[in-house]
Amino acid sequence: MMAIKMPGKKQSPEEFISGATAAAPSPAPREEYPWHQPMVRDDLRVQLNAKLPERLMVKVDWLARRLGVKKQDMIETALQEWAQARLREMGIEDE
Repeated sequence: MMAIKMPGKKQSPEEFISGATAAAPSPAPREEYPWHQPMVRDDLRVQLNAKLPERLMVKVDWLARRLGVKKQDMIETALQEWAQARLREMGIEDE
């Protein structure tokens, strides 16, 4: 024969709540970054218009001629390196 366990003292709401255990937190959803959207394409070129200091642009022009590279390629490389460095500082690894 099985013994029947009688309930003990009735718990107060505070005791009941303090005895409860929370469910394991679900993992945080991976943040989706705008550049991962399927509509973003690597083959699409976007025009950038920016006002930059004349002295800087004279240096860029001189370097482009001296190195035989396009200013567009120089600026793209510089922006890519800057963006990757900032993302790494934020703990975001980009493929």
